[in-house]
Amino acid sequence: MSTTVSTTAETAPVRTGRRWPWSVLRVVTVLTTLSAFTQAVLAGGVVAGRIEALPLHSTNGLLLGVGTLALLLALVLAWRPGGGPVWTPLAGLLLTVATVVQLGLGFSRSLAVHVPLGTTVIIAQVMLLVWVWHRPLPAQRS
Repeated sequence: MSTTVSTTAETAPVRTGRRWPWSVLRVVTVLTTLSAFTQAVLAGGVVAGRIEALPLHSTNGLLLGVGTLALLLALVLAWRPGGGPVWTPLAGLLLTVATVVQLGLGFSRSLAVHVPLGTTVIIAQVMLLVWVWHRPLPAQRS
């Protein structure tokens, strides 16, 4: 008995839109995810008593804030002109707001909320990264 396995590319609907915004989105998503993971490592250093990690954690937090703004722009471009779903810029806005709140909580030393929100931001970032890299790119235009 033989079985046929159809691939995602064969069964996925052909998407319309430009491809370049998705390439930009993939790069920006990888960079912001790396920054988010770096935040966790630096936070672990601070918790372990290596106080010299605190300025690096603060600086990388600001870079992550700028990165999520770039990610929001990339998600808007993936939506229009990239032809992506409408929820993508909304997700980017939510992630940007969470990161800005996270920055404020960190600088005010409100660790009871800062730590769980940071974990949530990292999880959301990874989920977005997985979605961006598993989503088929739009078909090439002739």
